[in-house]
Amino acid sequence: MSRLPSEKAEAKDETEAKTANTPPAASAQSTFEKQPLAQDQHSADAKPTSHEQKPAEAKTAPHNKMPATAKPAHHEQPPAAAKASKESQPQADTPSSAHSKLSDGAKSASASQPPSGPPPKQPYQWVRMLETVQNQIINGNRSAHTVQRQLIADIGAELAKAPSSAWKEPRNARAAVTYVLSGGDPRTIIKLIKLGEAETGISDKLLKGLIAYAKGISKDAVKALTSLSARDFHPGPGGHLALAQATLMAKRDAVKAMAYLDEARLLSPGTLVEEAALRRTVPLAIGMKDFDKLLRTMTCYMRRFNNSVYASTFHWSFAKGIAASEYAKDEKNIKHLVREIDLLETERKKVMYKVLAEQAIITGNLKFSRILTKKMAELSKDDPATMLKAQLYEAAILLFSEKYDYANSVINAIDARKLESRDKDILKAARIVAKRLREPVAENAVVIPPQASAAQGKDAGMGEMPPVVKAGRAAIATADELLNGTGP
Repeated sequence: MSRLPSEKAEAKDETEAKTANTPPAASAQSTFEKQPLAQDQHSADAKPTSHEQKPAEAKTAPHNKMPATAKPAHHEQPPAAAKASKESQPQADTPSSAHSKLSDGAKSASASQPPSGPPPKQPYQWVRMLETVQNQIINGNRSAHTVQRQLIADIGAELAKAPSSAWKEPRNARAAVTYVLSGGDPRTIIKLIKLGEAETGISDKLLKGLIAYAKGISKDAVKALTSLSARDFHPGPGGHLALAQATLMAKRDAVKAMAYLDEARLLSPGTLVEEAALRRTVPLAIGMKDFDKLLRTMTCYMRRFNNSVYASTFHWSFAKGIAASEYAKDEKNIKHLVREIDLLETERKKVMYKVLAEQAIITGNLKFSRILTKKMAELSKDDPATMLKAQLYEAAILLFSEKYDYANSVINAIDARKLESRDKDILKAARIVAKRLREPVAENAVVIPPQASAAQGKDAGMGEMPPVVKAGRAAIATADELLNGTGP
């Protein structure tokens, strides 16, 4: 029971008299609850809850001893959340005295009672904790990424304890939707279905669709969820819903899926939802050959989420898609791409040129790779490791030119121990290619003539392929197998 400031002064003597004989071990017990992870400054929902104590109050609140019969509070922060947070400070629960009006008789009674423990966390508070961890993930906190799965399980256990009355609170009901769409246990929303839409304010169609989605029943999930508009819901669960709709439609209708991803970004800017939406835009844009959309996505992601734990996934997805596409075979497009990358900060430019140059080498797009390797070298003159990478790529490209001898000598002089794992594979492949290109061709070797195109007509010349071309193709095929993990 809370006390007015005046009561605290009046009750001080009586409380101390009653606790004077309390054994030290018992008085050390506390109803203090561990403080949840600090809300990320970018989280839109990061507001102090009504039962949390403000710093000023904590400083002035009297520290009453507890009798030996008091027990610690049972509602504590999940272990996973505590692991992700650098510090976890105990926090006393001091309800605001401005909201308490006690009669004279009540004042006397409250003075003889020990302070009660903090109330259980509400469902929306647990889910807010999960959102805080997700914000840390997109800011590069790998520890937060490690504990996220366990935290989701811990929160599910806490939500299962919530009474039915808790789900009649709108923000708790919305939190349940967000939790399930974040990978949580779908059983959490069964209570909401039993209470009904009139009590929870959440559409029964949405709740049943969520259960189908979580269980992987795509047909039922598509029917239920795609008939809803994410904009009709609160932006929090609405952004998650739009992302789920995009996932369901990605292989069914790329255009609709792209629209859902744009909607998810609009509803949940600066969150893991937006970051995930940008990552999922890449394969859709490549499949649709919408390269303008792809470049805009790259620029947005690199500027907003390049520190994300998932950033490398985005980099490789983008680079692989671009390098293997028709887009990268047009010199005009390549120049456009370079202009877009050059608008980024130096470190971000380095990252993009490195992954693009590597993918261009692997896909055999030599013109594209030559341009990117040159840009990578220009930005990395003070970085020996990246310069060595650029040297390797340049030599691999020159193997197919009149500078073969120079390129071969460079490749054989590179110390593989100084290369990254992926570049070691490229070096090995380049050495195989260099060797095969100069191997003599047996006189009785079977040479397959090139196919004539329809445009060449019936009378097209069908001369034999030069031996060096055949040897080069065989070497490249072997190198491809090595890079794809299927070769020697």
